[in-house]
Amino acid sequence: MIVVAIMGVLAALAIQGLDQQKRVASIPTAVAAIKAIGAAEEGYRALNQAYLDVSVTTGNSGWYPVSNMGSGDNKYGVHAPSHADWPNWRRLNPAITPPLRVFSYKVNAGLPSTLPTSVTLATTALTISNTVGNEPWYITQARGDYDGDGIFSVLVGGSFMPDVKTVNEGE
Repeated sequence: MIVVAIMGVLAALAIQGLDQQKRVASIPTAVAAIKAIGAAEEGYRALNQAYLDVSVTTGNSGWYPVSNMGSGDNKYGVHAPSHADWPNWRRLNPAITPPLRVFSYKVNAGLPSTLPTSVTLATTALTISNTVGNEPWYITQARGDYDGDGIFSVLVGGSFMPDVKTVNEGE
């Protein structure tokens, strides 16, 4: 009976450790998606001399592909024709391999006359430099709540940021 109890405790610890590893493993996928979106934005700019403001809907509905942030092992397809921002995502056409897990994305862009500080970030832990020079800009955000506890992992990248910044990694 003691052996069974010990095995039960070890199994519970293993399941908890596996869940944490799955959370941490979703971060590189989100970083890769942000980089793919960045590459698509650069391609769009090469043709149009400006970045594409993809997430034009406001509030929670501006997150793509889902507005209601799921948790756990929910997977979302990259193509969501019922989403209000679908035409812009289709036009940008980032090379993201489906399915997306946990994270939803938001991409805002503007001209030098509109500073990126007007973009609402999904976290207060990051600040954006308000000096982007005389160039158009874009900001890509990813957010996800893996375990449904209300604490979001947030990743932010952009045309004027050399790296993707992460808050609450593997929350």
